Amino acid sequence: INTHFKEWLEGNKFQYRKPSSFTKIDIENFLQARAKLKGWGKVSYNCYRTDLGTFFNYLLELKVIKENPVLTTEKKNTKKDRSRFKIYEADELKTVVTLLANDESFLNLYIASKILYKYNIRPVELTRIKVANIEFEKGLLVLPADATKNKDEAVFSLDEEMKHLLNTLAGDAPADYYLFGARNKPRKVQVDEEYFTQRWSYFRKKYNYTTDEDGNKVEIQPPIVPNHLKFYALKH
Repeated sequence: INTHFKEWLEGNKFQYRKPSSFTKIDIENFLQARAKLKGWGKVSYNCYRTDLGTFFNYLLELKVIKENPVLTTEKKNTKKDRSRFKIYEADELKTVVTLLANDESFLNLYIASKILYKYNIRPVELTRIKVANIEFEKGLLVLPADATKNKDEAVFSLDEEMKHLLNTLAGDAPADYYLFGARNKPRKVQVDEEYFTQRWSYFRKKYNYTTDEDGNKVEIQPPIVPNHLKFYALKH
């Protein structure tokens, strides 16, 4: 996303503008212009929007800006995309679980996928989980009413595996930090609601591509993690 954004900034002579001067209109103009230029579909558009939102969250955390302009933009509706919720076959699920469980760089994605699969907690609700919501002694995950879609408190019983995984991710982070953040660490600033879609995309690319003798990046065929497998589908 940095390359796309940099090219857009330079093309419009915006590279010297203050980060705080960018508004919702600027972000929408960038996304729409690049989508038209690169032929992005709805899912790709949403992924790049998430990437940009993560970048501005970083600036927010550094106190370079006071608010994230990406959060006020709308994502594309992909509800009718036929491949979005294709159910995993048993061997596909086993492959995904094995890869995630053995790759420390995707620890937070692995834990999020476990929660999604076991408890059907929506991805957007996952982004709202705070360290304080985990009651390790009681073995409970308690989502307050303002963190759920139906605005009711939700309580989930954690097994030993989940308590161990959550404790590993939470570490000694402050109680008011959001559990899921960049680089497998809880963060003070909440990530974008499409964060897990973004992480899933990186995960697929890591295992679906290799480098040939000339140093070129080539796609593995058949792909190890098929492109029709979506993160949200684990809920089903």
